[in-house]
Amino acid sequence: MKSSAAILSVVLSMTVACNRSGSSGNPHQTPLVGASTGAVQIDLLADGNPVIYFQYAVIPQTGEVRVLSEARFNQGKEEIPDEFDQPTGAIDACWKKPASASPDAKYVARCVDEFDRRDQFSVVHHDAFIVEDRIRSAEAFHWKMEERRRIRGFAWSPKSDAVAVLSLRQDYVRLGFLGHMAIPYDAVYLDVIGVDHQFAEYMVRRDVVYAWSRILKWNPNVSVVALRNK
Repeated sequence: MKSSAAILSVVLSMTVACNRSGSSGNPHQTPLVGASTGAVQIDLLADGNPVIYFQYAVIPQTGEVRVLSEARFNQGKEEIPDEFDQPTGAIDACWKKPASASPDAKYVARCVDEFDRRDQFSVVHHDAFIVEDRIRSAEAFHWKMEERRRIRGFAWSPKSDAVAVLSLRQDYVRLGFLGHMAIPYDAVYLDVIGVDHQFAEYMVRRDVVYAWSRILKWNPNVSVVALRNK
């Protein structure tokens, strides 16, 4: 029995090690006409040993999604930036109701926990992203996400004309030889929402095992080439 368990453990480790960093989304995706200029810079980790670390830039105006850098670290020795977009470039959970005012103070973005009752004894929880118009005292945008999708951060553009929302959608890739066991994989998305109600979604990376991600900064008037040369 110990031998069988050891073999399964090795096979599982090899499978995760081979595939856990996933693959990038298309580098050319839908441009958001009239979107705020510059690049939204994010980072993400694929868990394991070594940890695989990526930095990406998404440029809404052109629809570009580009890898800026890739590195590998031993667990517990990750060399990643301490700073990220404040106050909500990285969040713990929407049930804590994190919120961020736009730079011009006309809007507030927040995420909250909402739920639907599945039956008499259970409910389904959803992350919901909301943009409030302070001048009109009304919601400008309300997005209740699917059950398996979780918001990991959000950040305003420097011009207050759009907000970027970073989220993970969890899927399960089942391994036949392990029967009922499954390894969780995440897809990483960045959505850009204009205060004029324009909306574009960018697939950053798919099939990442135990992904962790955050928004580092929305850099105004910065190209992918300039970010790579930093």
